[in-house]
Amino acid sequence: MHIKFTLIITFLITNILTSPAFSRGDEVGNGSGLYENRTSYVFNSLDQFISQALIYGELNSFDTDFLQNIIVNFKAISKETKITFKKEDESFLIDGEYRIAMTGEDLSSKIIFNIDKLYLIPPIELTQTLISILVHELGHKTGEHNHFYLDYIGGKVADRAIKNSTLYYTDIIEKTEYIEVVSFFDEELSDRILFVSGDRTFDINTLIEEKNFCDGSYNAFNFHKNTNTKSLEGLLLFKCNTPEGSTIQPIQITKSTFGFIRGGKINLEFL
Repeated sequence: MHIKFTLIITFLITNILTSPAFSRGDEVGNGSGLYENRTSYVFNSLDQFISQALIYGELNSFDTDFLQNIIVNFKAISKETKITFKKEDESFLIDGEYRIAMTGEDLSSKIIFNIDKLYLIPPIELTQTLISILVHELGHKTGEHNHFYLDYIGGKVADRAIKNSTLYYTDIIEKTEYIEVVSFFDEELSDRILFVSGDRTFDINTLIEEKNFCDGSYNAFNFHKNTNTKSLEGLLLFKCNTPEGSTIQPIQITKSTFGFIRGGKINLEFL
């Protein structure tokens, strides 16, 4: 017998990427843009990304000590740090090249992003690139002066913090709407599932995990737009800690056009 278990979750959408760094405002008034929001998301999660790299990266003792020092100081750094964005100018010219970001060496120094170069990063590379950049900038805040070492260690962390990032475009022509699935080397961790529409990013994990569908992790795949219902459809592989083991569950994500524009409603259905 086929049983359709349906849950519809309605909630007030806000950008998932609100943090102390952004809640104080953005100096050029563009903190709501897609890349700015993703920057805040990665910044807020940076200690978790670094922890993954410490487990799965091939790091020497110096690299390990350096990264552990960032983690130890991360709470203080994140509390004091303000992230801002501005157009490219000569202040970004460091060691003969224009940098995507820069900061000072004291705890309260702003991290300033070069908005022109930031938006040149392809969406598929955005999360890993931001991990690398932010490790570099936080390295300055913990006392490291060598830009070349910081580029190296930032790249090492980005390479081992996440296994891969997969985009499922629902707007094939304009490519302004997609599901992004970030997966990890640690198979006990659930994928992070982000829904990007225009310059807004929304957290699908919250919708899934609020209902405690299973005691375990899950992976997401095969997302597409249903041409009839206009909803986003995909599959979740739940690896529950039960005798039944893994189960594959179809899901459907719909949005209210009126409500969505105003920050309104997203619905999630398990079929």
